[in-house]
Amino acid sequence: MADELGKKRVAAFTMALGRALGRADLDIRVTARAAVLHDVEIDTIPFTTVSEIVAAQHESFDGTGFPKGLKGEAIPLGARILRVADALEALLTGRPPLGDNVIAWEKGRSSHRAVSISEAKKAIQRASGKLFDPNVVNVFLSMPDGVWADLMQHISTLPGPLA
Repeated sequence: MADELGKKRVAAFTMALGRALGRADLDIRVTARAAVLHDVEIDTIPFTTVSEIVAAQHESFDGTGFPKGLKGEAIPLGARILRVADALEALLTGRPPLGDNVIAWEKGRSSHRAVSISEAKKAIQRASGKLFDPNVVNVFLSMPDGVWADLMQHISTLPGPLA
């Protein structure tokens, strides 16, 4: 995640998912903080729980992720939520998340395109049980598209930097 606006969106998405999953307020805030810091060096993060989430953000539910190859419930729930939120933001804005939004524009070269909320939901659902926690995905899929559309539209009005 390169920009402040993207960090704000991912943090907001983690908060919406956390609430829908019934997480405690503190857990929601910790995961949102991890979303803001998830592209910095882990050893520079002063909060242990946040750094654990950041360290596990690339773990896959089926155990094929990195850096430790954690699987299923061994991956912190905050990291499993962050993984879905980050993929959603990437799909909606055209960052490369899952390969489903690739546009081949020349032999051997490609770029990424932003997709609709509906397309993003389908891409995330296809990766459920592989990259993503099926429970987090099911809750995500049950949430109205308007939640994500509203967050995308209004997140740029949040004041100031997050970190």
